[in-house]
Amino acid sequence: YNVHRLGKIYLAGQPSAADFAIAKKEGIKTVINLRTPVEMRFDEKGVLKGLGMEYHYLPFGPPNTLKDEIFEKSLQVLGDKKKQPVLLHGASANRVGAIWLVHRVLTDKVPYDKALREAKEVGLNSPPNEAKARLYIQKAQAKARTQKPVKK
Repeated sequence: YNVHRLGKIYLAGQPSAADFAIAKKEGIKTVINLRTPVEMRFDEKGVLKGLGMEYHYLPFGPPNTLKDEIFEKSLQVLGDKKKQPVLLHGASANRVGAIWLVHRVLTDKVPYDKALREAKEVGLNSPPNEAKARLYIQKAQAKARTQKPVKK
């Protein structure tokens, strides 16, 4: 399976059960799975529990199922240094790219255009997923601006 890595975050399509064992040996502590139940071909949660790895299940399919809560939870996990290294995966990494775009802009403060290029390189190829990510980023940035203390 195709894997991209930046620091202690790995981005991929669907790993096999054997791939997870290799990931564990490589030091991966946490896995975030974005695939829906109908897409699953094996008990990923069971495999990871057996390996002693932390598992977060944040499934979404069509863009209308990509809710703010998925962005929020993924940002929490990806940004938690104690959970790293983290493997974030979907099926083809199209969904991974949308989550990556939000993480890079909001957590790592990377300019949107650069983050978008990275997301597309990782696998983002759905304009509706990109639009959902962009909207979430805009809302989060607007919220952050209104919460900053005003200097007197």
